[in-house]
Amino acid sequence: MLTFSKFITEQHFFLSEESVSDISGKMHENLVHKELMGGKHPSHNAEIEHDNLKSRITSNEYNNAVARAKHAANHIRKHIIGNKKVVSIERTSKPGQTGESQSDNTSDLVIHYTGKKKHGLSLKTARTYGAKVPVSNPGLGTLKKYTGVDSAKHYKSALAELHRKHPHTAGMSTSKLNNEIKNNPKVADSAKEIGDKHLKNTLQQHAKGIKKMSSQDRANFIKKEVLRNAKTLFPVSKVETSGSGNKITTSHADQDSHDHILNDHTNISHRVSGNSIVFSHPSHGDFAAIRFKYTSRFGSAIKGSGELKGKKIAKHIS
Repeated sequence: MLTFSKFITEQHFFLSEESVSDISGKMHENLVHKELMGGKHPSHNAEIEHDNLKSRITSNEYNNAVARAKHAANHIRKHIIGNKKVVSIERTSKPGQTGESQSDNTSDLVIHYTGKKKHGLSLKTARTYGAKVPVSNPGLGTLKKYTGVDSAKHYKSALAELHRKHPHTAGMSTSKLNNEIKNNPKVADSAKEIGDKHLKNTLQQHAKGIKKMSSQDRANFIKKEVLRNAKTLFPVSKVETSGSGNKITTSHADQDSHDHILNDHTNISHRVSGNSIVFSHPSHGDFAAIRFKYTSRFGSAIKGSGELKGKKIAKHIS
């Protein structure tokens, strides 16, 4: 019989070290950096990372990743760098890599200009043209650090409920269980019912965990994990690129710190709405949210996505 720990290992459920979106994001960072460096990898380690990531995706996905990176780099040169003199462009994916750890810098790349001036780039990418890219992707492992909610434990109970309804699924491997959910209408109906309940329960439990935080801790959580607007000493632009083939678009907007709201943290509230935890302020209304959804269906990872609410930010689009 497939043990739960083995199921977690096979499925990489919740705490996957490298999901499809992680690979896509890291590849985008790597390739944009390469393009901005004149088409050459900035280091041997960057080249190794590139080759490793490339081996994990199809040739078609890689070609589209290259196309998006070229489009993003051209946009950055035209609309952000312009005529300014660039000294270097460094990546900040690892803490301390450029002296700007991720705890105090939300950039993926930092452009260094003459005069010791800097400009950060928070890179986002999506395969669908014009897709709304989340401002953050807090995983359930990250949320657990703040809320104390063990999502894997809750999933174990949900999986046991599916097995009680359909005993023949209890000994199935991950791939067989996924196929059974996909191809057996009765199991699919049960999986959807249980999955919807599990998703809602996960949402409710994390909302309760957030409620237990002090107002200051909650504001810090929203800033760091939901809005990804950690304090920096230089401007940061969110650069979004989406599409594939010959239909690609890139836009950028200066990052709003939301400090005018977060500093008044005692007046911030949150509620569950649909599949989201929505954060609100009496003077500004809804301003941020975390939306929860499965990567595909019950049995795949639950993803959290940080989203802006309310205020529309002017974007430069190409």
